[in-house]
Amino acid sequence: MTPQEAVYEGRASLPGATIQTRCTTEIDGCMKVELMLSPAEQPGQVAELPSLSLDIPLKDAEMPLWHVTSTTLRVNPAGSIPAGEGLIWDSTRFADGNWFGNFKCYLWLGDVERGLCWFADNDRGWELALDDKGQPSVACQQLFRQDGVLTLRVNLIQRPLPLTEPRTIVFGLMASPGKPMPKNWRKVDFVDLSAFNMCYTAPATFCAKQPWGNDFAIADWAYRKRTGGPGPSKEDLEAWKQRNFPADMEPKFREGMINLALGPFLGNFSPAQKYYTMYFEEFHTTAQAHAETHVFQSEWSGNWYGKLLDHPTREEHKMWGIGVSGIVPSHRDFACWYAAEWVRRGIGCYFDNSFPTRAYDLLTTNAYRLPNGQVQPSAGMWARRDYLRRIWTIHRTLAPPDAVPVIMIHMTNTLILPYMVWGDQNLDLEWKFGPEPQQSKFPHDFLRAESAGRQTGSVPFVLDRILDATSKEQEAAAARTKFGTMIVHECRWWGREHYGDLVKLLVDFGYGDEDCQVWNYWQPECPVKVSDPECKTLTLKRGNELMIVACTWNPDAATVRLTIDGAAAGVRPAEALNAEKPEEKWPVAAATGVVAVPMDGYGVRILRLR
Repeated sequence: MTPQEAVYEGRASLPGATIQTRCTTEIDGCMKVELMLSPAEQPGQVAELPSLSLDIPLKDAEMPLWHVTSTTLRVNPAGSIPAGEGLIWDSTRFADGNWFGNFKCYLWLGDVERGLCWFADNDRGWELALDDKGQPSVACQQLFRQDGVLTLRVNLIQRPLPLTEPRTIVFGLMASPGKPMPKNWRKVDFVDLSAFNMCYTAPATFCAKQPWGNDFAIADWAYRKRTGGPGPSKEDLEAWKQRNFPADMEPKFREGMINLALGPFLGNFSPAQKYYTMYFEEFHTTAQAHAETHVFQSEWSGNWYGKLLDHPTREEHKMWGIGVSGIVPSHRDFACWYAAEWVRRGIGCYFDNSFPTRAYDLLTTNAYRLPNGQVQPSAGMWARRDYLRRIWTIHRTLAPPDAVPVIMIHMTNTLILPYMVWGDQNLDLEWKFGPEPQQSKFPHDFLRAESAGRQTGSVPFVLDRILDATSKEQEAAAARTKFGTMIVHECRWWGREHYGDLVKLLVDFGYGDEDCQVWNYWQPECPVKVSDPECKTLTLKRGNELMIVACTWNPDAATVRLTIDGAAAGVRPAEALNAEKPEEKWPVAAATGVVAVPMDGYGVRILRLR
């Protein structure tokens, strides 16, 4: 045992095998299980292991939600767990043709905050059952419900196995939440500005980890601007241009890159920003312009060595990179070195598209060759975890106290607890950008399962933009539904679009202040119950007054009855006022605490009760 981890080992002897386990649990509760199967000690005999499954029984009442992911995004199940008794789901029902078989790299079961996940890079060391055509015929993962118990079964040895040599199976288990929500998190972006920068000073889009010329002077200037210091002099700027933008660049491209660096990048910094993050990388690509890429290109990409770009000279060069989906150890070292340079200057790291990806290199990843000659890829779960844990440590140990950098991880539809726990902010929902009501796009059980931030202890953000509105009225209506849909799950929407007067009503009431109590609709102790299960609430209490945001997923207009438990709330209100139109009021029944409020289809209301 060390301050960082605890190791437990076990051993069991079976007629067909000896099983040894090594379980390494780290400070966030993530457990790495190494299961070693060895032939039983029977000299001159080859014993057979009939089958081997891992069963994880859970209390069904505590597990209303689930999330399963493959090595892609925007297709992964999230929301209410399937209903029924007996076998309710198996991994053959979620096709992913990129794998041999039906293995899924991640499965989480739980409620908004508490839950348990199972994960692995791949099915290395397993024994798959095959049909007469050589195709896998048994589900790798199954869910059963029986008599109030929900069981996750992972079928490791699916057919009788003559065990002639040792083999190792590796998987992980982790309970949520992985860490508590940060202090004062409800103030983030609503009160304490959290800024983002696209790193317009980089020589490549989405994949460069350094500024032009590897010259961090511009990051030094950004730090000075953010902490109230002076910007660069004209002489400093001219010298910087001459150092970092060579004459062989196309003149228009050169001018454009200088303007981006000094405008949208450097011009974005100000003392008003409490938190800051900058586009650092896309996880899966690194720019050819890095000198290190030329040296390590084969190790990082798994491809043969080739001629790469020395430095960009025209516009299309900004997109030139190499694939690095394996995130191999030397690439992690390289990326962490550059991350530290930004963090020292108060600029945090934003990670785009963090969903698991398939890596096929047999030397640098956990990919392996199947008996049929195919390569079974690795999902890179452990590599991502190690990488982001190091990034987290860099932010905690090198950040300046007067310019706080934060880690934001974009993960649309792939909330992977064991590595996203190492972030300050989550970003979901780069998806479904139309002007229709947000409730029609994002069910409330879906948002609870993957968007609310509680599993990872991260401030929840969503992109959820509104595009293609045909009128200002349609855009305003969509923005109102976005406010309601997201605020009852306490999500911020990225870019600060449409915060406006509705958010101001909450902030002015005291949302985020220490003396303002908050109840989420999913909490058993919430003092507000609603007659329509499709209407969800966020309840605030400050002093002797309540504020309730009500948002309905019901497409039809209806009157809903809110029942306020005065004893639980510590307030027995007499009336409810429309916070936007205080002259509009509804009485609260003294005997029952019930108030009837009309709601439009997909409607949103903010009520003050006193």
